[in-house]
Amino acid sequence: MLIGLHNIGLPKCTCVPAHTLVAKSRKSYQEPKGLPAHSVSCRCVFWHRYMTQQLPPTCRWAVLRPVVFLENLDSAKLNNPLKKGRVRFITKPDVVVKFVSIADVGRAACALLTDPDQYAGRKVDAAACAHSGVELARILSEVSGTPCTYSLGLPRWATWLLPPLWHMHAMTAFYEGGGFTADIATFRQMVPGAMDARAWFKAKGKWADGKPFETDRIRVS
Repeated sequence: MLIGLHNIGLPKCTCVPAHTLVAKSRKSYQEPKGLPAHSVSCRCVFWHRYMTQQLPPTCRWAVLRPVVFLENLDSAKLNNPLKKGRVRFITKPDVVVKFVSIADVGRAACALLTDPDQYAGRKVDAAACAHSGVELARILSEVSGTPCTYSLGLPRWATWLLPPLWHMHAMTAFYEGGGFTADIATFRQMVPGAMDARAWFKAKGKWADGKPFETDRIRVS
């Protein structure tokens, strides 16, 4: 691979001769002013215009659009470590959110790059599973052998009141208003064996403090 052949200033841009792949997620790049938060359709139009108008005609391109990363369920950077007995996210317990693991985004990128003829000019949504907060807690309870509960990662009043968290408020409204329209079945055909929350928790096998799950205990239903 040649990194940077058509580098357009994105944090995740992998290029090979005559083919460009852009993997993008929210707020990881510069956008036109006034673009609504989580306006997926607006961003799609923006990047489609960029690819078709700015890249050389001989350069085949594809855009890989991940949904919510499963890794956000255990992220010290997001102040959301996976502590024993709990799992947190920003949506209400009954709201179903689409997730994907970073590893499976990488597998999808590999598929795009190794079969450019099939994916040239396409925008591929990376979504491997969909779970509510209640489901996440139940699955983690079964996988870890420890009864777990679900709770909000941030209080709603904080995301509404504090300017540094306004983007989180917009993000939450997007997820709870229907969220991503990505088709899970299509992505799972592209990436067979893509992880859902159960597989991801099993692969992790431990809490944020490094202590392993108590898999020898009776699972909680």
